[in-house]
Amino acid sequence: MLPVKDQQAALEEFRSLPPVAPREVVGLWNGRGIPAGHPFDRVLENLGSFGKRFTSDIRAGVLLFRSGDRRLAAVGIPLRLALRFHEGGRMRVARNLFSPASSLRESSVASV
Repeated sequence: MLPVKDQQAALEEFRSLPPVAPREVVGLWNGRGIPAGHPFDRVLENLGSFGKRFTSDIRAGVLLFRSGDRRLAAVGIPLRLALRFHEGGRMRVARNLFSPASSLRESSVASV
C-alpha cells in the first residue's frame, strides 16, 4: 500500500505529473487507490474494483469490478448511496454482499 498523504499533498503530486494526450489513455486500465485521508479510501479496493475502460471517443465507462476469475462487470454506483454508506464499504461483509449484487446490476461484461 502507498503511504498515506493528505488530500492536498495527493492533488499536488497528481498535478506535477506530465500531461498525456487523450489517445494515450484509450483501453482498459487497472486502477489503484492512493490513500489520501478521503472518506472513500480503501472502499473500491475492498469491493473488488478493477478500474476503468476509456473508449476511442474519449469516454470513460462506469467502474469495472472483478466478476469471477477472468471477467469484469461494469457497475454504476449512485453517488448518494456511496456517500451514505462509505464507512461500511471497507468491511469484509460489504465485499461479500456487493459481489452478488454487482452481477445483478451489470450493464456490460468484458473478459480480462
